[in-house]
Amino acid sequence: MKQITVLIILILFSFSTYAQTYQEQFDKCSILLKGLTTVDSTYLARAHERDSCLVGSIAPEFHVTTMDGQRIDFSDLKGKVIVLNFWFTRCQPCIEEIPGLNKLVDTFSKSGVSFISITYDETKVVQQFLRNHTFKFQNVADDDSVRSDDFKLLGAWPYNIIIDRKGRISYMQFGSWGQKTFDFYSDKIRKLL
Repeated sequence: MKQITVLIILILFSFSTYAQTYQEQFDKCSILLKGLTTVDSTYLARAHERDSCLVGSIAPEFHVTTMDGQRIDFSDLKGKVIVLNFWFTRCQPCIEEIPGLNKLVDTFSKSGVSFISITYDETKVVQQFLRNHTFKFQNVADDDSVRSDDFKLLGAWPYNIIIDRKGRISYMQFGSWGQKTFDFYSDKIRKLL
C-alpha cells in the first residue's frame, strides 16, 4: 500500500512540476521524507524518489567561481546542457567515477555541454588532489552553498545533476556508477542535445 501511495504522489507531482519554482517543487517532493530520519531503513530509497520527483522543475539560480577565478552564473548557461557534479577529494566513489566523467567532457564539451564540479574541500586540498588526478570539469572548490542551500541536497556524494537547455532538471541522483559512468550519463546527455 505504501508503494502505491508513493507512486500516486510522484504522478501527481509530475503533472504540476512545470508550474512550480524549484523551492515549491522541492517542498512538495520532500513530503516523501516526512517523518523519516537518516537512520530509517527506507530513507535513502525515499530520497531517490524525492530526487526523481524534482525532475522537470526549473533548476534554482546559482553562481560559482572556479578555481582559476572564472565566475559562472546559471542564467548565463541557459541554452546549454549542464552537468553538475558534487564531490570531495576523500570520497572513493567520487574518485572512481572521474575517468568516466572526463570521457563525457571529451565527448560532449564541443556540443554545448557545460561541466562543473563543486566541492567543499579547500582550494589547496583540491589543487593537491589535481596534481595526481586529472579532472576535466570546471572545478569549484571551497563551496558547499550550491549543494546545500540552492539545491538542498542530502549530504551524500557523489551527487550528479543534469540540466537541460531550458534550465530544467533532467536527472539528479546521488551515488556512483563507477566504471559505467560514461555509458550511463552519455545516453542521458545525448537525449538533450
